[in-house]
Amino acid sequence: MIINFQFKNWACYRDEVCLSMQAGPERDEGGHLPQFGSPSHPEKLLPVAAVYGGNASGKTQLVKAILFMQRFVLDVFQKGVFPYEPFLLDGESSNAPTEFTIQFLETNTVYEYSFKLLRMSILSEKLAYYTSRGIKRISLFDREGAKVVLGTEWGTSAFQTYASQLTLSEGQPFLALSYSLCKEAEHVGRVYGWFSQKLVVLSPDMHYLGVEDFCAEGRLSEMTVEYLRKFDTGIQTLEPRQVELSALPPPIVQDLSNNVRIGQTVRVQIGDGDVFTVTRLETGVLKVCRIFAAHRGADDRLVPFSMERESDGTRRMLDLIPAFANLKQAGGNSVYVIDEIDRSLHYLVSHAFISEFIKSCSGGSRSQLIFTTHDLLLMDQELLRRDEMYIVDKSPDGDSMMTDLRQFKGLRKDTDVRARYLEGRFGGIVNSLRLRK
Repeated sequence: MIINFQFKNWACYRDEVCLSMQAGPERDEGGHLPQFGSPSHPEKLLPVAAVYGGNASGKTQLVKAILFMQRFVLDVFQKGVFPYEPFLLDGESSNAPTEFTIQFLETNTVYEYSFKLLRMSILSEKLAYYTSRGIKRISLFDREGAKVVLGTEWGTSAFQTYASQLTLSEGQPFLALSYSLCKEAEHVGRVYGWFSQKLVVLSPDMHYLGVEDFCAEGRLSEMTVEYLRKFDTGIQTLEPRQVELSALPPPIVQDLSNNVRIGQTVRVQIGDGDVFTVTRLETGVLKVCRIFAAHRGADDRLVPFSMERESDGTRRMLDLIPAFANLKQAGGNSVYVIDEIDRSLHYLVSHAFISEFIKSCSGGSRSQLIFTTHDLLLMDQELLRRDEMYIVDKSPDGDSMMTDLRQFKGLRKDTDVRARYLEGRFGGIVNSLRLRK
C-alpha cells in the first residue's frame, strides 16, 4: 500500500506535491481503514483516494508521475533516455532536478524509495526501510551520482563485493541492476516485486490484461458474469474461440513472436474493439483466441457477438472488472491507480465498483485504489471520507497544486461538498464556470 507519494518539478507541478494515504482523525471510519504497526497504537491508511479537478488541471500528470516512477524502477526506458519534462514556465525550474519519493507498505515493512533526475542523469537514488515500530530508519543503499554505498542488508555477500567496485552509468537505476543480479535476496525481491507486480497503473485507453482470466472456468468467470448481468449489459458469458495466428495483422504477429514468453498470456485489441488473447504454449507455439460475448436470443439460445459490437461502456467494464475483483480478493495486496475511472461508465456503475471495494476493506486489508474522475456525483461523503477526496487546481502562474478536503475548515459530515466545489470554494474549477448562488 502507498503511504505517501511525493514529487517535485514534474510537468505542470513546480513545487512539491504529496499524495498522502495516511488517514486523518475523522471519527466516521466505518471500520474499513487498513491498519499496521503496533496493535495498541496502529497506523491507519486510506484504502481509496479520489482526485477531482478541471480539464488540464494536472490530474493525469499525477497518474503519469506514478507510472514514470514504476517504469524507472523496472528500467524499461532506452538507456540514458528518460522521457519527462520539468516545469517549463520558469527558467529556474526548467534547469532544476525532478524529484520522486514514495513510502509504501509491503509485508508489514515500510520502505522509502527516492531518486532525483536532471535531464538524462540520475543524481541520486536511495532506498531504506523502517523498523517495526517506525522509529529507526535503516539504509539499504544510498547512491549519489555514479557511486553507491550499500547497507549490510542489501543483496547477497557476492553482490556486496561486486557493488563495492562498481561505477554506475549515469542512466542506470541501481534498484533494477540489483534485481537483475540478486533477485533472490529478501529486500531486493520484495521491493522490486512490489513495483512490478503489486502496483498497477491504468490510463483511460489502456486495457487491463487480467481480462483473459475471466474467460476461464471458475470464480473469476462467475464474477464477470455476475457483474455483466448486474449492470444489464445483456452479456451472459464470455467465450474464447481459437483462431489462426494469421487473424492478427502481421506487425502485431511479429511483435508478439518477439516478446511473449512461454506461459504468458497477453491481450490484443484490434480496430474498434475486437479482442484477442495470445498465449505462448510450452511448445513455443502462439495460441490465439478471439473473445466473443454471448447474448441470449428470443428463443433462449446464446448468440455470440464479437467484442467490437459491444458498447464502449461494456468494454470499459471488462477492463475494470478484473481490477476490482483483485482489489476485493481476500488477502490481496495490490495498488490500482486508474485515470478517469468514470470514462464511458454510468455513475451508478462507477459508484458500485468503488462502494463494493470499500465495503470489502477492513483493518487487515492491504489493497488500495487511487483514481481520477470528472464525475462529481462521486464527490459524496456517503461514499468517501473527506481525507479520501483530493482537488487539483492551478495557480495563476500555471503551477498545479493538490489539496485534500480535510485541509478546508468548517466541513462536517452533512456538508454538501459537491455544491461547495461547484461554487469554487475548493478551487479546481475555472472561475467563469463556477455556479453562483
